[in-house]
Amino acid sequence: MKEKRKEVTPGAPSGGGSIFDSVPELPKNTNVNVSSGPYVEDLPVAGTTVGEVRKKFSDRFDIDAQAVAIVNGVPVGEEYLLNAAESLMFVRHAGEKGATVHLEGSGAWTGDDKHEHEMLISDLCARIIINH
Repeated sequence: MKEKRKEVTPGAPSGGGSIFDSVPELPKNTNVNVSSGPYVEDLPVAGTTVGEVRKKFSDRFDIDAQAVAIVNGVPVGEEYLLNAAESLMFVRHAGEKGATVHLEGSGAWTGDDKHEHEMLISDLCARIIINH
């Protein structure tokens, strides 16, 4: 059996003869990896701000209102515009180290809680734990 060869002129429309003519454009990736605590999910939120993501997904991801937004390891503001394939984390620090204590001569002291406490300075010093 003889096959007929189709003549193709360079630059001329192929009339659908190419196998690549019908390939659809690849879908654009709009996913951002969003995480808060134990919750992690890829969401199609590229092009939106961190504040919009926080508002829309606060219940779903249990995002604390005090949580800091971190994109690709760098803290960002609520107005930061997210790009595809970025990683957005909402992080809430549970405690702060380095409480300030003001000692007075009588053995009274005031901590960060703004309450005045009284203890012998020697007893207070015995309770101090040094973390390196």
